[in-house]
Amino acid sequence: MQTICLQFNVGFEFDNFNSYESYLIERIRQTVRQAVQDYLVFLDEELSRRFESEHPDYSYHGQVFRTLKFYYGSIRINRRRYRCRGQKDVYPLDQFLPVGMLSEKVMEMVIDLSTEIPYARSSRLIQEMSGVKVSSKGIWHQVQRKGLEERSIHEVERVRIFEEARDSYPQDWRRDNHSEAPVYLELDGTMVASRETGEQRFEVKSGIMYRDIQQIGKTRYRLMDKVVYSSAEISDVFSERFYAFCRQRGLPVKGSKVFLSDGAGWLRTSAEYVFPQAEKRLDLYHLKKACSKVLNDEEMEIINQIVYDQSGESLIETIHSMLQTKNLTLKEQTDLLNYLSQNQDSMNYFRDNRNGSGGIEKNIGIHVGRRCKKQGMSWTHEGINNLLALRDKKLNRLWSETSKYYERIR
Repeated sequence: MQTICLQFNVGFEFDNFNSYESYLIERIRQTVRQAVQDYLVFLDEELSRRFESEHPDYSYHGQVFRTLKFYYGSIRINRRRYRCRGQKDVYPLDQFLPVGMLSEKVMEMVIDLSTEIPYARSSRLIQEMSGVKVSSKGIWHQVQRKGLEERSIHEVERVRIFEEARDSYPQDWRRDNHSEAPVYLELDGTMVASRETGEQRFEVKSGIMYRDIQQIGKTRYRLMDKVVYSSAEISDVFSERFYAFCRQRGLPVKGSKVFLSDGAGWLRTSAEYVFPQAEKRLDLYHLKKACSKVLNDEEMEIINQIVYDQSGESLIETIHSMLQTKNLTLKEQTDLLNYLSQNQDSMNYFRDNRNGSGGIEKNIGIHVGRRCKKQGMSWTHEGINNLLALRDKKLNRLWSETSKYYERIR
């Protein structure tokens, strides 16, 4: 048993509390670092004795140091090394130590901060909070490694469904309170600055799945059971991974699904490819926005009055008749009519339905914009994919806890 005693003398030479606090923090760190160092020396001796008795074919070959960075700072550890011809060197103490240089607690801090703020600022905050020096480049490397691990999990699910044809999950044969409620799916994209050669910007795609909307204030609403997936992959790969992501998180094969989007080409393709049975809805805001570019206020008022009472085909005919009375260029007219005809099947609106994709618009601002679109930021495809994989994981865990809280107080 090890006893750690935090006892030291403090004088009265401090002019203010800040310097007094800084002194205490540093003395506590020094005391804990020394205690950890002493414990590891003892543990190295104990583990080495056991190893020598269990593996007599190995012989002692000196000590090799490694650096350990943990919550109270950095220490240098000398570990006993054992060798055997034809075998890898063995360091008995390594079975106790973390795999890399950083402890799990510091790694959590690295990931938590770097998914919210730039790497350089994360580095400064980690040093201020724990005294551990982790360079911005070191943080970047950790994010790339951990993000790639998370993306590998997503890829396993994608391969399972789309290459091995094993699209079966527990929710498909289990009925619960959500079985009759529709599942909402919203997709959209946003552009970010690129660091790739010959490319100025590229699109980051994002998708959310949720089951309900709960009012939590006079003008505030929350999407319940929301999960998010974002990446800069090509449309087909993104669609497959988003579908696999949703299936792994409870999306049933059967049941009502509503796919909401702004009607862009890749979104229509994605909906038909991975959600063919879902009801498609063109975001009403984007419909009105497209029409308002060529229609006047009086004509838009007519659209507002009839949009819930006419089918998509009838609505397009009404808009087309309005266009005939206007002096528009051929491009202005065909651009609008093409947009409407391509989304005709998604233009059936009802007053009590959810007719807008504001959820994904807000989500992109939170999930991508706040971290990846600040002034001066630019990204490689791989770099932003790895970061967003970790940010997805973090926000999904937070939103899950929040949804459970509001379910309890409902």
